Amino acid sequence: MKSLVPCLFLTLIGSAHGQIPADVQQAADQGDVKAEIWIARRYDMGLDSVPQNYGMALQYYQKAAAKGNIEAEISLGSIYEWGEGLPQDRAMALSWYKKAAAQGDAGAETLVGSLYLGANGIPEDDVLAVEWFKKAAEQGYAEGERSLGTQYENGNGVSQDYGLAMKWFKKAADQGNSDAETAIGRMYEEGEGVPKTPALAQEWYQKAASQTIPTAPEAPSKPALKIKDTSIIIGLLVVVIVLLLAGLGLLLYILSRPKPIR
Repeated sequence: MKSLVPCLFLTLIGSAHGQIPADVQQAADQGDVKAEIWIARRYDMGLDSVPQNYGMALQYYQKAAAKGNIEAEISLGSIYEWGEGLPQDRAMALSWYKKAAAQGDAGAETLVGSLYLGANGIPEDDVLAVEWFKKAAEQGYAEGERSLGTQYENGNGVSQDYGLAMKWFKKAADQGNSDAETAIGRMYEEGEGVPKTPALAQEWYQKAASQTIPTAPEAPSKPALKIKDTSIIIGLLVVVIVLLLAGLGLLLYILSRPKPIR
């Protein structure tokens, strides 16, 4: 009885905190990409009480990326770009982003273009940046449209063209991109290709200010992986039942003990 309770509490703690569910781990060990991504995300962001561990995240992302998984390729690019748990390496980041972009992912195309704007280890090349932004913009990706508009506004990699800048900013703004809304406001405020119109500028600035969704270039949000797992709930119920039975047994033992004769 004395040794049972600590074991039960260890089981309870292990089931509820910081462990990868056994069935998910088994699926990952068998090469299931969804399971590999699910585990990688837990280690990457410290989700579900799993301790953050960039080394383990890297390991599982690499397994999934080896199978051509776009999300894993973009995630690896992000890890190398920002130096999460390893030395920053923009060249490696570019390599992984390009692998995802080669599969037509608009978010990855935008990230490739952004690196060509000038970053550690990547020579600045506005012409290449424009090429990649166009690929994303032509797929209707808002941040690609906004980035392409900025290139036209500033004349970087293309001839300066306020009309095309406004066109692409408005396409992105139609999708709620706050940076594009701010850019439109600035064009009306400064009279870039349009008459100076403070009232319109203020209107666009207010639209941008009302946005709550970040629009900076980043990897597309990682969809939650739905893996049905009831083992934790069942484990907890078993622990509760065993504890109740143990408590009942202890109570019956105490009640059944003969009273000492005085």
